[in-house]
Amino acid sequence: MSVVGYEEYIKELEPEVKEGLSKIKALVEGLVPEAELLINYGVPTFKLKGKNLVHFGAFKDHWSFFPGPVAIEAFKDRLNAYQLSKGTIKLPFKSDIDLGLLEDIVIYRLKELEGYIVVTALVKKNPAEVWNAWTDVDEVVNWNFASDNWHCPMAMSDLRAGGYFVYNMAAKDGSFNFDFAGNFEEVEEEKFISYILADQRKVEIYFSETAEGVFIIEAFMPESENSLELQKEGWGSILNNFKKYVEGKK
Repeated sequence: MSVVGYEEYIKELEPEVKEGLSKIKALVEGLVPEAELLINYGVPTFKLKGKNLVHFGAFKDHWSFFPGPVAIEAFKDRLNAYQLSKGTIKLPFKSDIDLGLLEDIVIYRLKELEGYIVVTALVKKNPAEVWNAWTDVDEVVNWNFASDNWHCPMAMSDLRAGGYFVYNMAAKDGSFNFDFAGNFEEVEEEKFISYILADQRKVEIYFSETAEGVFIIEAFMPESENSLELQKEGWGSILNNFKKYVEGKK
């Protein structure tokens, strides 16, 4: 960590401005302790294995947090209150920093740098409703497909660390079907699920309660048969179908 560079950057700043930067710095260090802090492009920057994780800095009337344009697009439903520019979120000095938002963005960026494909959705329901719809197999069969010409005729799940699950995915015309199956690795109720698929790829799902509902970050290791774009589109379509199903429930 380039402490000298960071200390030089903050030494002339007002105490309350320094405090805001310190909160961001501590957040990232807590989430990604192996990240290196240095000055890059004139602002504090966390790098992971030589790649930019996030930049942050202080300006005339705001802190800036720079996660990049892809992350900005992924979090657009949670950024309506902020002034944005390409890849940048402006956090006004007059408001408290939403550390929960920044934590989720750092997780998103970390998963990207680790090689995962990441999809997101804001589901405007309470955590209990979202968790139940995601984990109850009687609910799963109602949303676990990417388009209207597919369905999920069967789902079984033993929701615990080491437990097995299998969801049957099938074309409605009977032309094709397959089992989406694996073993749960970690389960934290209403917060987090990770599992290993039958082909040994890992999947992580984060559930974050927000003022608007539950923000879901779903990160999965890609397979080699389909393009990354097609895989992201497919998983994203299923996640959006989940959102539509849950928000449509009375």
